[in-house]
Amino acid sequence: MTDSESSSGSKTPKTSESVNYDDPLFIHPSDNTVTTVINFKLTGTENFRVWRSFMTRSLKARNKLGFVEGKVTKDSSDELHSLKWERANAVVCSWILGSLSESIYSSHACSDSTKDIWDELFETYNKADGSVIFNIHQIINSLSQNGTSLFEYFNKLDTLWKEFDGLTSLTECTCEAAATFNDHSKLMKLMQFLSGLDESFSQVKSHILLMDPLPNVKTAFSIVSREESNHKNGVISSSSSVSKNQSSAFNSRFNDRKGHSVERCYKLIGYPKDFKFRSEANNDNMKSQNKSFTSNSSSVPSGSSFSSSVVSETRGSNAHYFTSEQYSKLLSLINEKSSVSEDTSVSANMAGIGVPCFQSCNSFFEHQKWIVDSGANQHMTSAESLLHDTIDVSKLNLLVSHPNGSCAKINKIGNLQFSKNLTLFDVFAIPDFNVNLLSVHKLCKDTNCEVVFNEHECKIQDLQSMKVVENGKETGGLYYLNSFPSGICSAKTNFAKCFVSKLTWHSRLGHPAEQALNCLKEKLNFTNTNLPPCDVCHKAKQTREPFPLSVHSSSFLGELVHLDVWGPYRVSTREGFRYFLIVVDDFTRATWVYLLKGKDEVYNCFTSFYSILINQFDSKLKIVRSDNGTEFLNAKMSSFLKLNGILHQTSCVYTPQQNGVVERKHRHILNVARSLLFQSALPVV
Repeated sequence: MTDSESSSGSKTPKTSESVNYDDPLFIHPSDNTVTTVINFKLTGTENFRVWRSFMTRSLKARNKLGFVEGKVTKDSSDELHSLKWERANAVVCSWILGSLSESIYSSHACSDSTKDIWDELFETYNKADGSVIFNIHQIINSLSQNGTSLFEYFNKLDTLWKEFDGLTSLTECTCEAAATFNDHSKLMKLMQFLSGLDESFSQVKSHILLMDPLPNVKTAFSIVSREESNHKNGVISSSSSVSKNQSSAFNSRFNDRKGHSVERCYKLIGYPKDFKFRSEANNDNMKSQNKSFTSNSSSVPSGSSFSSSVVSETRGSNAHYFTSEQYSKLLSLINEKSSVSEDTSVSANMAGIGVPCFQSCNSFFEHQKWIVDSGANQHMTSAESLLHDTIDVSKLNLLVSHPNGSCAKINKIGNLQFSKNLTLFDVFAIPDFNVNLLSVHKLCKDTNCEVVFNEHECKIQDLQSMKVVENGKETGGLYYLNSFPSGICSAKTNFAKCFVSKLTWHSRLGHPAEQALNCLKEKLNFTNTNLPPCDVCHKAKQTREPFPLSVHSSSFLGELVHLDVWGPYRVSTREGFRYFLIVVDDFTRATWVYLLKGKDEVYNCFTSFYSILINQFDSKLKIVRSDNGTEFLNAKMSSFLKLNGILHQTSCVYTPQQNGVVERKHRHILNVARSLLFQSALPVV
């Protein structure tokens, strides 16, 4: 056999390269672009730290954390390595983008680098200003158990502690005071945990506070948790003993009677209407017993009414029960409550009873009744379907603050046609609300109405027609409107216009004088009330002592014209203007304003004014008065004035009062502009 034959006949299969599972570029078959690595999405600043912690842990478990940290880089010199890196980078990008909410995803969908996405998210949403820290600290100090389970209360409190520690992360202390500082931090957490517990744990709370040394918060949680477990076991055992004693007490009566059981006893379940008694005396007796049992069974839920014999038999047990006197008193109170109207019972439940309160509230609010609230500054509702002309503000993250420190998000703002004679403007649509609030301040401001309250009712009266447009009734200390909006708006519906007060028009028009504003009363349709003292007017129009008035008087248009240039201003307009030229006629006080980019444009503007005066007003310009600025004293301007026979009068140096007409016009224009800025709460730059 030749060498060639031996080489061709002994072909061996080529072995593949061994797979390195620890290589960050290795992609497991179960890892793909649609794999969900964490089970919730990033929505914004509020959950960024939790999201970043979960995502870091998930990437570390898959050996892909180096992509977001920048430790695993692309080697462009090695083509195979570069392809593997791009594939792994695309998978990690898909994991991160898949864990973003829809609004955040759209701004990062075109990014190709995992590290760029990771860094941009960190720079955008890792915000920890003082307001965030303050809100979390306030929630921690005001958090209480409020009937929830101990585990749920502690878990929520522990989450807030960890979030607060993450926001206020301090450098590790290595001095001698480190132990004292840690003990103080543990003591504060223990006090916060114990202060929020329900009153049922007051005994074990006192026991923990008397311990020396004080335990940490986890040990205290274990002690309270055991107390809660013992309390639950005691209630279950006592309940079982009650049912056992109750059944034995009932069955002992009927063991000696055949065919007579507890389920068929008329004394317990009530007599039928057509039942006939054996004797008159027995008849009266049985009727009274039947009436008594019927009233008890109608007032007390099934399974909770015990006969006096059962109470006496079980009184010796460890469970807590009502005595016969307490039980009869409770029944009398319930019977009294049942005779009150439906609205009164709802308010009583809200005041004193737990579960019935929420049932009554839910059934009550289903009727869309509105609460007349003098403490709310805006109208609020949860029914978006009732609004028209709505504006979606969900992306602006506008919030309504509650007295307990919590907040609710505003989704939309719109108008609501409450009735034919009443329209509510700028109503907040808040899906988290289960109440409808009508703001007294907003109603009086927008509709020119007044709200009158007395002990039992309230009335909304239109001040123009003096008609009552809505009525309300007092229930449990709150005033509810008798009617509610239907939410149906036809094409023929005439929506009312928002009432604008005289003070609002005064602010919108640049704070004019009250005499000038009264001239527009009929057109603007406001009431003729005196304006209150306006601080903005004093701020915008304050001046020094006036100069002596001029005795000169003109007799026709164009006899004397005042010129002056104001500027430059440090901020230019969008078109680049930084000056303006004012031309004031001395006879008519008519004013022309020309915006300028530079003083070299004064000549062109003046010649344009001269042409307008001749062609439009058929008048000749006689005298021009200005200061000594170079924009007026130059060869071009002087030759034009001489050519047209116009006299040029100039004021003395540093004596602007000689040209006071145009200077006063300057001040008027600036006052109007400044008033608008003050009223709009814009910076006066």
